[in-house]
Amino acid sequence: MDFCFNLTGICAMSPACPNTESFLARASSDEPFPAEDGRVKAPLVPKMISRRLLHGDLLAVSSMLSLDCLTGLPEAVVFASMTGETPRCVRMLRDIHETGDVSPAEFSGSVHNSPSGYYAMISGCHASSSSVAGGTDTVAAGLSECESEIYGLGRRSVHAVFYENSLSGSLVNIPESFHGPFAVALSLERGSSVTVPGELVRHRDAVSLVRLLMKRFPDLLRGKMAGAGDA
Repeated sequence: MDFCFNLTGICAMSPACPNTESFLARASSDEPFPAEDGRVKAPLVPKMISRRLLHGDLLAVSSMLSLDCLTGLPEAVVFASMTGETPRCVRMLRDIHETGDVSPAEFSGSVHNSPSGYYAMISGCHASSSSVAGGTDTVAAGLSECESEIYGLGRRSVHAVFYENSLSGSLVNIPESFHGPFAVALSLERGSSVTVPGELVRHRDAVSLVRLLMKRFPDLLRGKMAGAGDA
């Protein structure tokens, strides 16, 4: 199955590549993304909320807000992550084991769709929202959700963010390439300017998706970069 869309915007970031331009440059070079190195600046996210978010969640919310600055609010949003709130849940389990108690703040942020909720509060976007997890096929699951919104439900535009959190020290066994934090947000519409063969995104993370897109559509991606607020 191939995924076909018109790509109208992209915002991507990681600790080592805190804006879209540097992220795409790293992706096009096939160099590995360095391990986490401090939290990125996220001027579009209120500081009170920023402190509550896991780093990957912060990148996801920030990249989606930057995408809104470029293209306007979408008619549907998709948040796709394999790791999701796993680091927070691991901390909660450790707290229960060690103290028998759980932080209310940790508990309130432990659900898989918490980043989409914070995004809606900040942006004022009341569009349909989906939070997707599909193991090592999360990227494919997220793209499938976008197709269902656009071609099945007739949404004019969908903003989708593919993001991961760091699992360092969490004892969760996943492929090394899925270790975040990073986020890739795409603005998609009906059309065929971008075609992604389904077999090429199976068992691949969002960084691999960007590498694939950069090899196939480098000029398109560079011409659709979000700039405002993504550094």
